[in-house]
Amino acid sequence: MPIDPRAIKRFLDAPLPLLPQFKNASRDKLERIIYDCTGSHYKPHCKEPVWKHQIEGLASALYRRRSMLLYEVQLGKTRTALEWAAHLRQANIWRGTGLVIAHAPIALETIWKPQAARFSGLTMQTAQASRDEFADAIDSGCDLVCVPWTGLQHIFSEKRVATRGKRAGENKFYPNWDAIDAASDFFSLVIIDEIQFARNWQGLWFRIAESLVSKSTLRLGLTGTPIGRNPFAFWAEAKLIDDGKLFGYSYQFFEQVFGNPIKLPFRKGPTWKPAKTKMPEFWKRVDTIAFSYKRTEVRDIAIIPNLVKLHMSAEQKREYNNAVDELVRDR
Repeated sequence: MPIDPRAIKRFLDAPLPLLPQFKNASRDKLERIIYDCTGSHYKPHCKEPVWKHQIEGLASALYRRRSMLLYEVQLGKTRTALEWAAHLRQANIWRGTGLVIAHAPIALETIWKPQAARFSGLTMQTAQASRDEFADAIDSGCDLVCVPWTGLQHIFSEKRVATRGKRAGENKFYPNWDAIDAASDFFSLVIIDEIQFARNWQGLWFRIAESLVSKSTLRLGLTGTPIGRNPFAFWAEAKLIDDGKLFGYSYQFFEQVFGNPIKLPFRKGPTWKPAKTKMPEFWKRVDTIAFSYKRTEVRDIAIIPNLVKLHMSAEQKREYNNAVDELVRDR
């Protein structure tokens, strides 16, 4: 359905927020911004160096309260996000429990939990796929509950027979709205890692996450690849952060603001394709919600190899020791 051009003009003419300069600002200025917007001086939890681009991202996230960090790999998104949560706790701005959505189950114990202790001092419990495990994590009184994207599907969806569409008659996952609504009451802060995993606004992961974070006043999205080839994918990511304030509350409205209609065979009505002439306005708006860094921009550190320490289960340790013993006997 075509959108009234007057509505689009009003949307584009609305003033965007004025923000301080974060990138390339001095450390003193960044620390003043942090103090002015939180009432608390920034004090890193650990003695390891905090690099300039991390303080810039931290100041940006603390100032905006709801924002995104678009950092390429190995630039410290996880540490910056944890420092953000820790400072909000220190400043008494964040109370209650926070939610971390991790990119994969392996990241719970190998990345998020050890780095939470190392960089923030915040306590964290994890839940991989079980609703009981998730409830136990909340009941533990920890600061942060960490769940992977796949875990959200296991915990907050139910399989039913589809009654319409291409998959009518087949089993399909649907959000369990009662469970999602009950869980959302517990979270006042959320960190969404690899937020691009929910870029399909009609997909299950987006629908679950959108409702789960709806009562969180403090939100931070993390990704190094926010868009890929399709700028329209950013609408869903931004909506998880600001509920649609920046790019509109309707995806159909958004694609008509930043796209041009094209006619495809065998389809009724136009399909909207991102318009190159409208991309400058699009990126100008992205800059008001997101702070970005590429690896080529970072000058003050050497990129640290992405090493992950894996822990074996008891069964894996037993099999490993048996294999080693057998090798020793055969020598």
